[in-house]
Amino acid sequence: MRWSDCMNTKFVEEFFGKREFSRDEILKFLTENNEKLKCVGCGRSLIDTIWYLDHYPHDGGIYLKEYGRRMWVYIHCEKCGYETALWKLVRQYEVLETRKRM
Repeated sequence: MRWSDCMNTKFVEEFFGKREFSRDEILKFLTENNEKLKCVGCGRSLIDTIWYLDHYPHDGGIYLKEYGRRMWVYIHCEKCGYETALWKLVRQYEVLETRKRM
């Protein structure tokens, strides 16, 4: 496990205030914020592209209840093929919300 993976997982856990997640919780966050969040590859808002949530086993990922283990969670953009990690989307959201409060 890389140090950066650990820090990114910790960031997501701290943002949501929990250590275990379900796919439905993640999908809800993404769909509720699909106008704000963007694919890192092409820059399109999630509402303006076709994407799907995917994951694979990874010690540096977040704990998904359905699988009983840590998974690296990301979205796959059908427009450009880029796979944006969940932590990058959460970071985008955090930055946007911080700017709104300024």
